Amino acid sequence: MALADIRCDVLDVDLLTDAKAVLDSLAPVEREMRTAGGTWYLARIKPYRTLDNVIDGVVLTFNDVTERVLALAMRHARDLAEAVVDTVYEPLVVLDEHLQVLTANRAFLKLFGGQADDTLGRGFYEIANGQWDFAAMHELLDSPTPVQVPGEDRLISQAFSGIGVQHLRVRTRRVAGKSGITGLVLVSFATEPNPAV
Repeated sequence: MALADIRCDVLDVDLLTDAKAVLDSLAPVEREMRTAGGTWYLARIKPYRTLDNVIDGVVLTFNDVTERVLALAMRHARDLAEAVVDTVYEPLVVLDEHLQVLTANRAFLKLFGGQADDTLGRGFYEIANGQWDFAAMHELLDSPTPVQVPGEDRLISQAFSGIGVQHLRVRTRRVAGKSGITGLVLVSFATEPNPAV
């Protein structure tokens, strides 16, 4: 059977051309390729040597590397998201579906205290000695969908350790990715003057 007779759903890779290049140069070729179904493979093409040390074709092997490729893509996406979040001037945290802190920008840590090491990966209501564990925040975050209409601010007044009573405009937004994964929650805060004044 000839390689040209094999049908596959690989995107943007010409294995026949690669196989011919291996036969011409005798140098192996490796490349990652994606199928139409979204599976990633590492394809290796090597010259096939007979027992008489004669080149008599090529050997193709395919290893499923989907998990590694997707993990790397997620890491790059997370690094990019963290860089974007950190450039925002107002305090901002990103929570997962279980309200664990995925990232908190410098403005959030500076205003409300704490270090990234003590914040990331912990439950939002646990960070900073539990100072976020109050009814108004539970009302905003504990429902399956935000209480607010997207883009609507909620005014909250609360005493915080080291900085006293703060009057905050809080905006929450649940985010769904293209993959259909839901549950990320963006929470931003803007300080306001005392509303009673």
